[in-house]
Amino acid sequence: MTDPCIPRDSADMSEASAAWDIVAVMATAVAVPEAARTFRDDVRAIGWTVGVGVGAGVLSGYLLVGPLARLLMLLLRVTSTDAVRGVTSDDGFTIGRFSVMDTLGLLFICATLGGVAGVVYVVARFTVRHRNRRLALWTILCAAFGGAVLVHDSGVDFVLLEPTWLAIGGFVALPAIGGLIIALVVDRLSSITAPGARMRLAIPATGLLAPPAAAVALVLGALMLALRSLRSGPTLIRYLRPTVVALAIIV
Repeated sequence: MTDPCIPRDSADMSEASAAWDIVAVMATAVAVPEAARTFRDDVRAIGWTVGVGVGAGVLSGYLLVGPLARLLMLLLRVTSTDAVRGVTSDDGFTIGRFSVMDTLGLLFICATLGGVAGVVYVVARFTVRHRNRRLALWTILCAAFGGAVLVHDSGVDFVLLEPTWLAIGGFVALPAIGGLIIALVVDRLSSITAPGARMRLAIPATGLLAPPAAAVALVLGALMLALRSLRSGPTLIRYLRPTVVALAIIV
């Protein structure tokens, strides 16, 4: 989807320029008819788009990823030797001890990461339009990123816990499964063309249960809203575009 108000130069089609186009598409893909569009319409549409991402992610983190992580830790404790009991894991949890506060902390971490993942997937939906291809790439990305962050050859988790294949495989599969579930929920909610007033409020408000993720969603929503507003100012966009392109190259 292309905004006719944004000037296009056929010779300027570099990858960095394409990155700008993706952001511009995100800002305009949630549009209502231009003749009837108001600022309030933009806020409602973008709020729902981003809110679905953070809400689905936070809910999945609390209800699915967190409990699965807890079960995986329990399984590894059972399959490991008694020597690991009482040892502090790499994430600060005491192996072999069940604590309500530790469990709540784990759920909060998973919900926060899930909320951020949901927001990132909102961007992915505008980047890769083909659904099956997007889901496959997203699941692989979550597995690779989760494995890179969680799995390492030092510390306690992947040295003392046994069997090693279960520890490594479990902590690679966990973010992959979580990411896939988040993506499926986001796709399903985003397909609702006319959400009711309660749903429109309840789903995004769920993100407030993980404030860091809600902050990320707020930043993305503000960016999309700003770009929507700039549709009527092509001259300003022409000046901003080189800046965004430069930032994309640096990042």
